[in-house]
Amino acid sequence: MELLPEDLLADILRRLSAHDLAAARCVHSSWRAVIDSHRLMQLVQLPLAGIFISFNDHAFSELLARPVPPSAKVSGKVHQYMPTTDPIPVADHCNGLLLLSCAYVANPATRQWATLRFPPPSFPISWTGFPRYDYIVFDPAMSPHYEVVTIPHLPNKGAKMVDARVDGWEWPPSSMMLPVFSSATNRWEERSFERQGEALGTVAEVRQPWPGDEQYGVYWRGHLYVHHNFIWRISLPSAKYRAIKPPDGIYTSDGQERRLGRSEKGVYLASIASSPGRRLRVWILDESYAHPKFPDYSGQAPPEDRFEWDSDNDDVLDMKDTTEGRYREGITILGFHPHKEVLFLSESMRRGLAYHLNASKLQDLGNMYPTRYDDFADPHRLISLAFPYTPCWTVEFPSNN
Repeated sequence: MELLPEDLLADILRRLSAHDLAAARCVHSSWRAVIDSHRLMQLVQLPLAGIFISFNDHAFSELLARPVPPSAKVSGKVHQYMPTTDPIPVADHCNGLLLLSCAYVANPATRQWATLRFPPPSFPISWTGFPRYDYIVFDPAMSPHYEVVTIPHLPNKGAKMVDARVDGWEWPPSSMMLPVFSSATNRWEERSFERQGEALGTVAEVRQPWPGDEQYGVYWRGHLYVHHNFIWRISLPSAKYRAIKPPDGIYTSDGQERRLGRSEKGVYLASIASSPGRRLRVWILDESYAHPKFPDYSGQAPPEDRFEWDSDNDDVLDMKDTTEGRYREGITILGFHPHKEVLFLSESMRRGLAYHLNASKLQDLGNMYPTRYDDFADPHRLISLAFPYTPCWTVEFPSNN
């Protein structure tokens, strides 16, 4: 193979799956050089392995997935290969890596893990009362290293501020110091980020009476997007960020479901109103304007008659078995399919659903309720976190285990 011209070798390697291409990088340094120089990993679409789901009062996350050969199976039982027997809730994810609440980063596909040095740098005392959330950024096509950034979120309206003057600040500020952890240096540092564009108003004006979608971040084309009252667009390499206004009608009630996600055409935003009729709305971020905005994708709702399930498999990739009708059950958003315009939902926490946006059809993905969950869960059963998972099979993982 070393006698082959580089372009011919690259043409052969580009035909491999993501799993096999990652393994090929480890065969020989010349193969790795060809794969990296031709950016072959960047051209490979990470497959969807299933949906990670964390249930309230459940110590460990579950992975809703269709049956696959053992060689390609990804285990959702992260605790089985971690150095602690304590519950390890998932806080965030990005391109195959999980950020765990107990200061760990794990790759479920390769069963590798690493620890984060804590604590990160603190925010000024005047920011007391601002919830802090950590988000992981990882692009295996560009680097084996990952970064974790801590972002402050606004308290809800009505929450008392330590410094009353904070409500008069412009938000987001023109510059901000954010804690960032880099696996390349294995340490936290404070980085100064500069705002692009205008502020959205004062803290008092931007705060909302209900919480935003603070648990979820989306990585798309070099930027991290986070939804909380508005959408942050953060670039770690350039240390810049922009505030993007949410679409009209996204904040209408306390019971409204909201979810930021990544799918076929970029960054999507979905909401399901608590009433009337559990109306579903979807928007796609359009950044071709000087001020990026969210045009309405469809404004459609799932039809209202009750569905009769016609499939009981875990096929989350193809919409072969679907039904049409109307729907009235309690539903929760689980996330977007990363490569197709499909929104994953749960029906009363019992069954997984795939809603095809273009066809307005639902597919039953099967039972998703944890075994014996009723035996230990409190009366307030709910899904605390869920996201579609795309495994990363590269073995270059900056771990310290």
